[in-house]
Amino acid sequence: MRVAVTIIYNGLHHLQHNGFTDFMVKNFDYWAVVDGLSQAGGSTRWCNTLKLSPSSTDGTTEFMREVASKNKHVMFFSSKVPFKSKDEQVNKAVDMIRTKVKRGWLWQVDVDEQWEIETIEKAESTLFWSPCLQMAFKFRHFVGDGLIAEGRWGSGSICRLFRWRGQKFISHEPPLMFRRDKTLESELSFDHYSYYFENDVAFKEKYYKGYQGLLQNWYKLQTLKEFPQPVSVLLPPTAAGYGDDTKIIKI
Repeated sequence: MRVAVTIIYNGLHHLQHNGFTDFMVKNFDYWAVVDGLSQAGGSTRWCNTLKLSPSSTDGTTEFMREVASKNKHVMFFSSKVPFKSKDEQVNKAVDMIRTKVKRGWLWQVDVDEQWEIETIEKAESTLFWSPCLQMAFKFRHFVGDGLIAEGRWGSGSICRLFRWRGQKFISHEPPLMFRRDKTLESELSFDHYSYYFENDVAFKEKYYKGYQGLLQNWYKLQTLKEFPQPVSVLLPPTAAGYGDDTKIIKI
């Protein structure tokens, strides 16, 4: 059994990007999507608490309700109040999955990701023969059209596959369902479009502490002609979690 959980807020553009929704509907036995704004708490307590609508306002809720109405293995929940944290939000999705199945391969697929089914199948086969309980993946980190960040911030590794027996997530950032020493590090990868769209960058500037000036930097980055560039051309000096080893390249 292969199931997936996705949390979302104003992500209609990602749902419609490169066939994301069709891929999820086709390749997972159950898919739980939870829509809502998360406050600063839990593993994302370093973020800002924003006074915005608790549910998406860009058409996400209407789009996903229609998808769920046409596909009985798709479950959708839209919150009327903000979640206390992204930990609470992603575990709401796990609770929805638990009403349908108690065990299987559980994938956390963020709405700004693009996967290949061959990667998913190979990952499950590899983890099956491993004593580990979760798998971390590399990713191509898109920060603009044809622009990729490479390095510790750009293409490190992140857990996305879990040998699931009903457990909840320990944290959302980083995504962990088990202790770190239960992680299998894989060379398999996916495409991550987290800084690809303008409206995502604008939201991150408000939501992440220390990211003031991010959107203006992003605009400038899109106009540059010479690469590679240091990641400092994008991320403000007050932003946390990146190293000087990260470069932005053009593909």
